[in-house]
Amino acid sequence: MEDVRNKILDILLVPSTVTEIKTKLPKVKSFGTIAYHLKNLEKENIITKNNIVKVKGEPIKYQILDKKTRDWYNKYDRERKKYRYAFLKHIRDNPNIEDEKMILDLKNQGYEEDLMGDVSLGGSNNNFSMLCHRITPKGLNFIKKFEKNLKQ
Repeated sequence: MEDVRNKILDILLVPSTVTEIKTKLPKVKSFGTIAYHLKNLEKENIITKNNIVKVKGEPIKYQILDKKTRDWYNKYDRERKKYRYAFLKHIRDNPNIEDEKMILDLKNQGYEEDLMGDVSLGGSNNNFSMLCHRITPKGLNFIKKFEKNLKQ
């Protein structure tokens, strides 16, 4: 969900209608999802809607509230891209690395752990990377117990 919110903010660097936002986010299936994020961004005083309707029926445009907020968001976006670059470079150089190990490696390089976790999940959501699963000892134990119960 955080990724949708960030994409909406990217779009709102230029004032946009809900329909324009939806067109630029084809993976978001519902206008309700967009409305949810717009409402929350408004409550947080990050965006505003242009309520000055000159002609009846003219669509309302949303925009980031002020230059200070736009500048902050641009800085945040650059930081997020720096994290994404470090993440992708690390998994390219260390194929099949476990997520926990990857985050620890990058934390040791000075990256913030929670933000890197978000970038990691966003990587698969945006088709920059893929999740690969491997069973753990706990998973193997679950299978054994389940199969044992099936036999009873």
